[in-house]
Amino acid sequence: MSSNSRRWEVQPQNNQNEQLQSNNEPAPKAGTSKEIQEEANEKQMEIVSCGDNSYYDFETMKLLRKAVYSNDLIMCHILSYISNVRDRTEVELCNSRMNYLSGKAKYNFRTERDHLSIQFRKICSMVSFQYANLCINKPCLTYQSRGKDLEERRNGAEPGEEVNYLLNQTEEFMTVMNGIVKRFSKQIRRLTLGGIAKDHEWEAKNHLLIITEDLLRSIATHLPSLTRISFNQCGFDDQAIRYLASSECPIPQRIEELNIDGAWFDSKEENVKLIVFATTSLKKLSFRYFSYEMAFEFVARLRAMNHILDEISMDFPWISSGAECKRLMKEMSNQCKELRLRFAFEWVEGIYGIVPNQWEVHPEIFQMASFACTLPNVTSLRINVRPTTPQHMADYTEFAAALRDLKNLRILELHGWTDPRVISTVNNSLPHLTQLENISLLNLPRETPAEEISRFISALSSGVKEFCSHDVVIDGSQLKLLTQRLRLLEKIDIAYARKLVSKDIEDMLHDMPTLREIYISNTAVDVNSIAILLDKSILPKLEGGVLTFANRLPPAATLVFQDHFSSFRSANVEKTTHCTICFNDRKWDSTMLPRKNFYIPPQKPLQPVYVPLRKPGRKKLSWDHW
Repeated sequence: MSSNSRRWEVQPQNNQNEQLQSNNEPAPKAGTSKEIQEEANEKQMEIVSCGDNSYYDFETMKLLRKAVYSNDLIMCHILSYISNVRDRTEVELCNSRMNYLSGKAKYNFRTERDHLSIQFRKICSMVSFQYANLCINKPCLTYQSRGKDLEERRNGAEPGEEVNYLLNQTEEFMTVMNGIVKRFSKQIRRLTLGGIAKDHEWEAKNHLLIITEDLLRSIATHLPSLTRISFNQCGFDDQAIRYLASSECPIPQRIEELNIDGAWFDSKEENVKLIVFATTSLKKLSFRYFSYEMAFEFVARLRAMNHILDEISMDFPWISSGAECKRLMKEMSNQCKELRLRFAFEWVEGIYGIVPNQWEVHPEIFQMASFACTLPNVTSLRINVRPTTPQHMADYTEFAAALRDLKNLRILELHGWTDPRVISTVNNSLPHLTQLENISLLNLPRETPAEEISRFISALSSGVKEFCSHDVVIDGSQLKLLTQRLRLLEKIDIAYARKLVSKDIEDMLHDMPTLREIYISNTAVDVNSIAILLDKSILPKLEGGVLTFANRLPPAATLVFQDHFSSFRSANVEKTTHCTICFNDRKWDSTMLPRKNFYIPPQKPLQPVYVPLRKPGRKKLSWDHW
């Protein structure tokens, strides 16, 4: 190695400057490039030009580049913890080097880092861009605003002039959209468009987002890592559909998971154009509020490609034809490895014939559930329909008996029934469901015998990880049986249990070290149980949950919760001393504070205070005073 190479050999950072200063070798005089090249040829050494009339051999330059690369990695890691966009912008304005490194550094958010959600969270036509802890509200093009604009332009147009719908989103919408997708393009892998609140799905027309071509082009250009997309109550204009179906659009080839939840179009003939997403890269497909015509087109295209999906999910909020429903489930089962089904009753409004009007539960809905038990690859089955007629009860009993045939079932959700004897049939089928991991029981009649509830818990598979019961009468002994039976339980959700007391919940927390999430509603827990929740030796895996305490939280308890969880909210229950808290995202790197006993003496419910309308000493007004 030449003297020049030895002088510039990369040393550890703590003594690199000392090494350079302590080197007693005289620095070689700078010569012309021709002289240096001749000397290099004599020594048979490969040299690299540095652009400033200096030359280093290849090995030295390699070490220098490695040192610079290591420093860049360290700086990018430091910049990743600056998650505030405004603070990051100020760092980028320092110099071009920091701007370059900030562009390479990811954002180290505590919450979801790969999901961009564009949903409505307000009554007005303001859409919310939500990514991690960022939330920006901007106006957008909706079903209502597009129609109102078309009407205004038609009124102002000359006779015979053709007026069409707006083709682009609002300028404010696209400015925020482009800014977000450019800054977080490497991290966003999931995209949700639409997402209307349940109570406004079919009433507020300004909550129906319009998918336009400029929006799709922004997604295609700036989100190369996008693999999951969800359309929730979205409308597609004709130009957007044409771009999506063209070979110019790369979005369908990238998508691995597709969710269609109420997509609609300007014309009924366009509702099959979304089959462009049926590609060999697609792995998971989910339908809700869909047309049978679109679903059959998806099946036909997948069959033509000889492509088997990993998972297909279908939600049936309505059933237009029992025979068509059975045929669709059968064909979907043949095109996937796992089939997830949900039967529910929800009244909706028809849009272009995609969703028919329904005023009552379809008479064959429980027969469809029984037919689903004949499909071998059903892994999830949810029944959110309450039987109301004797025929429904007979079909429900038949379905409960057929449950034992679902050997691969992992998720089961059963809604309440009017006949308390049905649970006996369900209990006979549960021991055959050995793969069950998630069980939900909702709205059982109060007349259900306690022995049948205990038998239901005893019949559950020991591998169940999630348990949910709403409006089910459960007492302390049955909860104790549950903790003894389900030793791998990770999530528990109990609401309106009626007979549970605070001590039952505290004993459960002591006996369930595997819990990750806990949701207890309408059962007041003593405030002193906070010490149990925060003790990592008792609940080492707890990540979050919702609890209702019998008393208002003291300030010290609030501070301790905030020290242990990144997200914490509390709300006082009106006309009571109860307090409901919600906590998420546990700080696993935080130091465990010593256990404290937050003892709060019992408080009486708040009594309404009578305030007289007329102040004392004030004369009563009469009509003469007016």
